[in-house]
Amino acid sequence: MTVMSSRYWFLTLAYCGVIFWMSSRPLEAFPEVETPGADKAVHMVLYGGLTVIVSLGLRRSGRPVRPAVQFFGPIVFAVLYGVTDELHQMLVPSRSFDLWDVAANTAGAALAQCILCLGIWRVPLRSVFAWHAPR
Repeated sequence: MTVMSSRYWFLTLAYCGVIFWMSSRPLEAFPEVETPGADKAVHMVLYGGLTVIVSLGLRRSGRPVRPAVQFFGPIVFAVLYGVTDELHQMLVPSRSFDLWDVAANTAGAALAQCILCLGIWRVPLRSVFAWHAPR
């Protein structure tokens, strides 16, 4: 099992804490934006950022990480955290669970990983979908 360094665990927890704090506030606490879909763009950026932190933590762990785990692990983490955050918002006045927010979180996480793993680190796509250990 791959373990991130304590530095990246701390960054991940702090980032999740900021998201939790933001979603604990009623909608009235945020400025109203007239641009359609702006809230979904914010979700994409926030969860893309979370994915990047987890992905960097895996990559810089000093331990070998299978390309499939490197690519999909951070996405799965971000999506699961996003779902729990949406569930949490059901307890906050004027907030609710929104499947479109989950979709935006997922899109942001996947986009961030594609840019990072496939674009910057040049992880071969075929190795991402090979579920066996690299040779």
